[in-house]
Amino acid sequence: MSDSAETIMSCALHSKRITDDILCLSKLDSSLLEISPSAFSIKAFLQQVQSAFTPEATHAKVTLATEIDPSIKQLNIRWVTADSGRLMQILVNLVANAIKFTRDGNSTRSVTVTVGASPTASIEVFRDLIVAGRNGSPKSVHHSPGVAEFFLWFRVRDTGCGMDADGRARIFSRFKQASPKTYNKYGGSGLGLFISQKLATLQGGEIGFRSEIGCGSTFAFYITAQMSNPPETQHSNSFEPLALQKNGSNAPANGENLHRIESPPKCSLSVLLVEDNLVNQKVLSKQLTRHGYHVSTADNGKHAFECIQSSRHWKQASPSSSLLPAIDVILMDVEMPIVDGLACTRMIRTAQEDGLLDEHIPIIAITANARPEQLRRTIGAGMDDAVSKPFRVADLVTVINRVVNRLA
Repeated sequence: MSDSAETIMSCALHSKRITDDILCLSKLDSSLLEISPSAFSIKAFLQQVQSAFTPEATHAKVTLATEIDPSIKQLNIRWVTADSGRLMQILVNLVANAIKFTRDGNSTRSVTVTVGASPTASIEVFRDLIVAGRNGSPKSVHHSPGVAEFFLWFRVRDTGCGMDADGRARIFSRFKQASPKTYNKYGGSGLGLFISQKLATLQGGEIGFRSEIGCGSTFAFYITAQMSNPPETQHSNSFEPLALQKNGSNAPANGENLHRIESPPKCSLSVLLVEDNLVNQKVLSKQLTRHGYHVSTADNGKHAFECIQSSRHWKQASPSSSLLPAIDVILMDVEMPIVDGLACTRMIRTAQEDGLLDEHIPIIAITANARPEQLRRTIGAGMDDAVSKPFRVADLVTVINRVVNRLA
């Protein structure tokens, strides 16, 4: 049963990546792809990378490690301003490829993701790499005026099969893979590296690689970024908002000064899951319970609002309200019958403004519509964050922790 579930998950992720690549290519062709910088924690971001790929690496019997290069500490970088979504998109392509081409490798099967920084575009890890499509200076990116920029880089190294000269010449071409046999053995769209190069360029950077048959591959890219501070609501002494360092795999570090990410402990937060699809509701409820959450459910926005009125947060509750259930965070489906997620959120925030709630209850949108305008609508309605379907529960847990910690 476990093997079957892992196979289904692998197929679903494979299909999702191809779909994402095609949608991204369409936006690139139409010049509609936007870069949206925002502040995020380096450690928390790397923890997300580790969480996203640990199941896939485990299934492939590949050791996955994440490392923070000493340059991050030397430049005193904790939070940065950049487009974390586009960064993750590049890393999804690079790490997925690294795992894919390492699973049939030699006895030492490992993938290592490293993040570092440089004050100049002369980056040490790029010195021996072939830089894709280099033609002039990298594109400039619009950042906040008066804030110094630096170069944030990521490197993905694997011990996989490597590529020959023909493969190296093809990999950044549109709809091309290292060889005609690559698709037959590994699948894929032939778009991942092409898109990754474009995304790096859009963020003021470049991407390069080194690969030899039997010696594995190294891919690295950099972007321009700015140093940032945690949001004002974030605890000032928090180096990592979720974080909670995470070491994804017990692999030996390449260097004593590299820092690892540790796994977060299980929590006991109370979650109200608002979902009209009873199958989805049941499955997600069980998965969240396994992660240590106390889960209650509602079938629509009307039911969810009634749950809040029956909670200890409702000021007009009975004198014994301390015995009523608490709600630490709400996971809100957007499209539901009777009262949808946006309308319910507005009702909750109106009640909060009217003094009927004793505190701000975090609300995270769960939506199948990941278009920017739809996500803006969820935030405009009063939600605190959004997760688009399909998603991994590990990614949802990361968002829950981030939102709760940010608003604590």
